[in-house]
Amino acid sequence: LWFEHQIDPSSAAYNEAVVLRVRGPLRLDFIRAALDELIARAEILRTGIVPAGGSAEQVIAPPAPLPLERRDLAGQGEEALDEAIREVIRRPFALAAPPLLRLCALETGPDE
Repeated sequence: LWFEHQIDPSSAAYNEAVVLRVRGPLRLDFIRAALDELIARAEILRTGIVPAGGSAEQVIAPPAPLPLERRDLAGQGEEALDEAIREVIRRPFALAAPPLLRLCALETGPDE
């Protein structure tokens, strides 16, 4: 991961994505609280990678709330939703700034 990032820091080739489509009431505050607890318990989810004398070194950040990005795409259609998903997936991470995961809610309607 670090090696690829050294070659092309703007690349998101190493990103892995999980996309869930939820219909019905969604409590993002519950999802965020659960992820925050998981991150607090799992150091690997708070680990970043920094340069260290020609190689790389892991750094573990203290527990902190996971930022939640929200976008309102209501009425914009499936094409806008697909493009927003692609944009989030293609965005590279700053390896030295954990957590190396993100949470984004793309809202297409009041219950979706």
